[in-house]
Order: sequence, then C-alpha cells, then structure tokens
Amino acid sequence: TADTTISTTKRTLMQTITKYIIILVLSFYTTNAIAQDTETSLTQEEQIALLKEKINDQEKEALKTEVEHINDRVIKKEITYEEGEELKQDAAKKRALNIEDRISIMENRISFYDRNNIPNGLDQTKAKTFSISFGGNEANLLGATIHSNKK
Repeated sequence: TADTTISTTKRTLMQTITKYIIILVLSFYTTNAIAQDTETSLTQEEQIALLKEKINDQEKEALKTEVEHINDRVIKKEITYEEGEELKQDAAKKRALNIEDRISIMENRISFYDRNNIPNGLDQTKAKTFSISFGGNEANLLGATIHSNKK
C-alpha cells in the first residue's frame, strides 16, 4: 500500500506540474488577445491630436535615452563634459526635427487618403474587430478573428 500511495502521489504531482507547464507555455505563446468594439466618440481631429501626442512622447523618450547614454559616457570619461553638452544639444535638435517631420508625414498621409477616398484608419466608427490568437506569428496554431465593416 505504501508503494501505491507513493505512486499516486507522484502521478498527482506530475499532473499538477504538467498543467502548470501547459499554462506557462500558452502564456508565452500568446501574441495577441484583443477584443475591441471601436465605435468611438472621438472625432478625427481628436484622434489626430492623440497621434501627435504619441509622436511627441515617443521622441521625448528616445531623447531621454540618448541623454542618459551621453551622461554615462561623460561619467566614464569617454568624452568631456563640453562634448557631452554638445551631443545633448544635437540630440535635442534631431528629436525636435523628428517630431516635426513625423507629424508632417502623418498629416500628409491623412490628406492623401481623404483626397482619394481611401480609409485612413482614423474613422473607426464603421469597424468592429474581435481577435484572439495563440502562436508565434500570423500563421497561428489557434486563433479566432471576426471583422465587420458597416457601410
């Protein structure tokens, strides 16, 4: 009876470990779990303002990373303080130009799409999407997708 008790305990332990491993593996392979009903009350102007804010935030974060890297180089005495300050100024100018250029590109694309009656992705009041995917890429092992466009 002791052998059967040990065997049962081992089997239960292995089943528990297997369950946790399966859950862990599935959580690592989950690439996309989206459920969205995109009927939104935001106007196109509000969506554009949000996109501009996102561009600003991305460039500010990139500048922050560059400045931290420059500061590290100054601390390690790879460059002088003055060189570091000059590099920071150059990085700030580059990021400011990036913001201007990216916003200009976005506005030009929107104008092009509007002029040619091409959906630009900002008018999402007509789209409904539901998507759940498991796997490493778009050729998923398991997935469900529902697209509904009202016209």
